[in-house]
Amino acid sequence: MRRSKLNLNLFLLMFIMLMLIGAVATTAYAAEVTVSLPTFDVTMNGVEIEDEYRQYPFIVYKDITYFPMTYFDSRFLGLVTGWDNLKGLEIYKTTETVEYEPYKQNWKNSNKYAASIPKFNIVVNGKAINNSTEKYPLLSFRNVSYFPMTWRFAVDEFGWKYSFTSEDGLIINSTPPTLYADLSDNQWPLIFDRTFKIVDDIISMQIKSYRIAYSSKLYISINGEEQRQLGDNKYVYGVTTYRDIDNNIGMKSNYYMEIKDGWLYINAYNYQEENSSRLYKVNIKTGETVPVVESDDFIIGETVNGLNSGDINMPDYEKLLIYTYLKYIQNASDDFYKEYFTIRPTVTYDYIWVKEIRVDGSTNPTSYITFTCMPFVGAHLSVGIDEITFSTDYVGNIELKEFKNIKNYSLPEHLKSLIIKPIPGEYEPYCLC
Repeated sequence: MRRSKLNLNLFLLMFIMLMLIGAVATTAYAAEVTVSLPTFDVTMNGVEIEDEYRQYPFIVYKDITYFPMTYFDSRFLGLVTGWDNLKGLEIYKTTETVEYEPYKQNWKNSNKYAASIPKFNIVVNGKAINNSTEKYPLLSFRNVSYFPMTWRFAVDEFGWKYSFTSEDGLIINSTPPTLYADLSDNQWPLIFDRTFKIVDDIISMQIKSYRIAYSSKLYISINGEEQRQLGDNKYVYGVTTYRDIDNNIGMKSNYYMEIKDGWLYINAYNYQEENSSRLYKVNIKTGETVPVVESDDFIIGETVNGLNSGDINMPDYEKLLIYTYLKYIQNASDDFYKEYFTIRPTVTYDYIWVKEIRVDGSTNPTSYITFTCMPFVGAHLSVGIDEITFSTDYVGNIELKEFKNIKNYSLPEHLKSLIIKPIPGEYEPYCLC
């Protein structure tokens, strides 16, 4: 009798756990739907898509073609995507594109698959989309968001031109195409300069970023000599990497630089190797680039804007504070910027720093913590630098005490449509953070 009761309890426990797992699984995605691969040709900006062997093929649902919002596919069609745990998926139009990425795989795709309807928040050009009521909702397939190519989105929101005939299939052209496929196509790179005085030498370092993949190059000039390129072309200098919503590798600027014993210490990424984003040292004479290891006994110094970018050497307790307050920081940032931008600039943990912590010392103490943060739009253009102060009482109540806008950055022309009205104060040239 006791054993049967135990077995019954175990059965009930397992049943409850399965129900809970099912409930958690359905919070982000609804029931599955059946999708198929197109039986017609698809051409994007003059490139014919080979769906049979593509990791992220075009799919068809309810007779509507869906395209994959991968990092490169969206940018190839002039769209910028962003993901935030609070705000969900954000999509907006830009005037720049990148080269086509085929996403080839070695096996042939089947004709039909299961996809799901995501429940996370979706914003298109600053407008919230209720995916649960859409006739043609966004779908999720192979962990990538897929967008319906209806007239409403393709033409009205994104400004594309597209046509369909039985002979040519589906043809999509995004406008205007500003493809930076070669460095010579863009004569105005983003430039970061840093000058060092090492004993009697004046060493000028420069990073030129051409805003396309694998394009941040390193240059050096010593004592006014002619500038020369430094390093190895397989490295992208002045960047760190991250994974976007589609699990693709993205890059963001990290302009930390320091010189010691004839070596330049800088963040870089070897695009020929996985997991190679880290701190490197570059020989300022030969250009040899090697990873920094613990035995180098190198202490990180000051960084761009005086901020310890990329949380290098940041104490664990500061990281924990940033993670704990991140939701409050984002909410405070949203409240400030909502009257200035059509979308809310994103605040992420790696662009937040702890500036000050103090406690009032009373019997029932209240602590005060001030964060410095760089909110950004797109990938990744900072809109400014802010200081945000919170109070936390002895029972854990958190309250915003002060939001101080310290600095503003201008946005490039293709993003100025996001501005509702300018933030009061002076502006510096736009900053790729």
